[in-house]
Amino acid sequence: MSKSEPTLGERLRAKREQTGVSLRDMERRTGVNSGYLSQLERNAIATPGPTVLQKVADGYEEPFPILMRWAGYVQDDPDALAPNAQRALKILGKDFTDEELQALKAVLDVMRRQGNATFAPHQTDVVLTANDHLAIRQHAETVLREIGAFRTDHAVDLDEALRLAELVRSGVIEFSSLERSKLRSRFGDLADRMFRLVQGAVHFGDRTVYVAADMHEMRQRFVLGHEIGHAMLPDHRATFACLDDKSRLSPEFNDVLERQANQFSVELLAKGDMLRAQFDDSTPSSRLLQDLNAQYEMSLQSISRRVVEESRRAVAVAISHRSRTGMLMPPRLYASDTFREHIAWTPATAPMTLIKDVITREVNFSTQIPVTVLDLNHEPVGLDVCGLDARHAVIAMFWIPSTKRSPVEKVSSAAFRLRRPRS
Repeated sequence: MSKSEPTLGERLRAKREQTGVSLRDMERRTGVNSGYLSQLERNAIATPGPTVLQKVADGYEEPFPILMRWAGYVQDDPDALAPNAQRALKILGKDFTDEELQALKAVLDVMRRQGNATFAPHQTDVVLTANDHLAIRQHAETVLREIGAFRTDHAVDLDEALRLAELVRSGVIEFSSLERSKLRSRFGDLADRMFRLVQGAVHFGDRTVYVAADMHEMRQRFVLGHEIGHAMLPDHRATFACLDDKSRLSPEFNDVLERQANQFSVELLAKGDMLRAQFDDSTPSSRLLQDLNAQYEMSLQSISRRVVEESRRAVAVAISHRSRTGMLMPPRLYASDTFREHIAWTPATAPMTLIKDVITREVNFSTQIPVTVLDLNHEPVGLDVCGLDARHAVIAMFWIPSTKRSPVEKVSSAAFRLRRPRS
């Protein structure tokens, strides 16, 4: 049985002892507290952040990319894909066929020959801690202050943010007719799906950023904010600087970075707490969501989810996305902490018949329609409801009115009417 590889801490301790350097001296070399270094060498800290590893690499005189490998952040790429091409493979999710994988790799290979490394924000199951959220918000607010967008009434100028991040938006991703024809002859309709999945690209050599030609403007803004996050968050800068064409991020660490970049984009576009405060200071309505959509230039889905997850009001929102065929998918429910303190709505306990009724019927966004549900004590409580057709999804918002009123009767589903917002 072969002996297991030594840990990061064991390697660092051996290196320090070979050179006869004390922990106190190493603290002066690295700028990292000696107590922390002691815990690191004893494996009490298994995964120090990349920015800490940068300091440790300087003091212990080991190349930073080597320490990233010892810590398990970076792995050899058996397919020799560019690191950000490997990141883009994550957009297929967990369940995909070998043919889908080969089709996406073929599309990425075309982009790689053009000198682009791909990126694409994707959904992950990673849950960020409260400290993560706070740190990301602080970095986003620093960017907002630097570009003069903090606490202003207008949407964030992403061109200014890109300049601050030393990135240049250079146009759209384009495939020639010949390239598309070759890929379609090989993969059929699957090639077109892969073209749609690749949302953007960045060339890290000259810091240029590209976005998909047919992407909706609001989605483009989110993608650009995501890439700005990779450029501005310290651990991300350190990580991507150490990658080469024969290395890639470990899948678990990749998910963490992607989730953090997604959160950075939301914090940047929503201007930290400003969007939440503006929502809480207003009367909830679909018109309010539309006004915030126009002011912040975020998608209605992102606006709805953001204000509900951050709000101090008792408010919940159900979002039902449309498939490519136009069919409404099962709704996803989001609720504020205050709402959950009063009403026990979870994906398992929420009145899905009522929620689906609001979503599938057309509800006039100018009218708050009352419904009655049960609170945590199984007592009836009146909720105001509004709905909104957001083109790619239908949104229903529920909230407890801030002022008392006469008891409400549950309205029938026939009373629901929904009008599309003016384009």
